[in-house]
Amino acid sequence: MQFREGSFIEVGAADGRRILGRVTESGMDYVTETCACPLPILESPILIGDVDSLRQRVRRTQPNQYAQFSALSVKLIAECGLEGFSLIRALHWAADGGDFTGKDGLNRTLQAALAQPTSEVKHATLVAA
Repeated sequence: MQFREGSFIEVGAADGRRILGRVTESGMDYVTETCACPLPILESPILIGDVDSLRQRVRRTQPNQYAQFSALSVKLIAECGLEGFSLIRALHWAADGGDFTGKDGLNRTLQAALAQPTSEVKHATLVAA
């Protein structure tokens, strides 16, 4: 199974959790935030994508929120300085139904960026915050 270099995937960890990984140049390995040594993609990972593919997914699945999502991604990069794993974690949370709109939307999104691996972000908890 080969993925595009720089794409983010979610893979199973030995303890049963799901972790976020960035695909390496080979397209068949990934690195994590805590392990820079390439690990082989063995199981069926979930493709998260990159900033552009997340924007396209929102455009396709949530067209009424696309403009806000696009503005959010620009703000996270330009004003908040997010990049890499934190940026993808935040945008993935927002694209998956996280409440990134309204007065505290940016704060909830930043909480998601700082949270544990993608699948561990609890949407209800962040929305209620």
